[in-house]
Amino acid sequence: MKDNPVGVLVDMKERSLFKSFDKSYHPTYGLGTMSGNIYDTAWIAMVRKPIEGKSVWAFPTAFQALLQQQSHCGSWGGTTSELDSIASTLAALLALQRHAEDSYDADRQDLNSRILKAKAFLDAALKGLNGLLRTCTLPVSLELRLPAILDLLEAEGHTFDFDRTYLNKIQSKKLSKINLDTIFSGPQSSLLHSLEALVGKIDFKGLAHYKVLGSMLASPSATAAYLMYNPVWDDEAEEYIQRAISNGAGHGSGLVAAGYPTTVFEWAWVRFILVVSIDLWRF
Repeated sequence: MKDNPVGVLVDMKERSLFKSFDKSYHPTYGLGTMSGNIYDTAWIAMVRKPIEGKSVWAFPTAFQALLQQQSHCGSWGGTTSELDSIASTLAALLALQRHAEDSYDADRQDLNSRILKAKAFLDAALKGLNGLLRTCTLPVSLELRLPAILDLLEAEGHTFDFDRTYLNKIQSKKLSKINLDTIFSGPQSSLLHSLEALVGKIDFKGLAHYKVLGSMLASPSATAAYLMYNPVWDDEAEEYIQRAISNGAGHGSGLVAAGYPTTVFEWAWVRFILVVSIDLWRF
């Protein structure tokens, strides 16, 4: 390999990649370099922490990241997935609304303008939701997460004029296969990864013993929901989110990934790709 320029390049890339991994690695939490995710960042931005009889925003950098990421059309999320953009914008709109209620007049004006843009985008985008739900591969628990966040927005005064029949149908079908009581008995349920979808359906105070390094199945959004709806503040869960912000792909910007940490997956995947690349070079 040393005599071949392609082999030398592969070796350099490998060394550089593992060096960056080593730099991002945390001895307790591990590694997480997945791209930032607006949906999870929005949930983190909504967490409030009780301090000396007051309630303050626990992760203000997450909300600042949301403000920076809103597009001119009012939406958030990637351009490659309309479903992701809808889910991200719904979550971000909820975060904006809750912050607007707690802002000074000047800030509230800006937030209200952003809210109107997000609402206008969603009014149009949700018209095509049924078609997307029927034809696209659905992200994990989307059929539970979308109705939940729509209900939370409705409680804040935001309603949308679109046909929810199909969404309600697939939500009911999913819930019919789930015994919510199993969350509180036996091993960890995969539902913990989408805990925010169960707001109003379960009692969050019985979930603390399922934490691993402070998280709910390595999901920042689920852990944020746990902090928001658990009646007792959890320092370990707070520390997990702080680490997801500081040690994840956002490097302290406030953005978090949809999962943190992802140590085993990232090391294994990169190693696999490098091995495949070397094999292709040899042939």
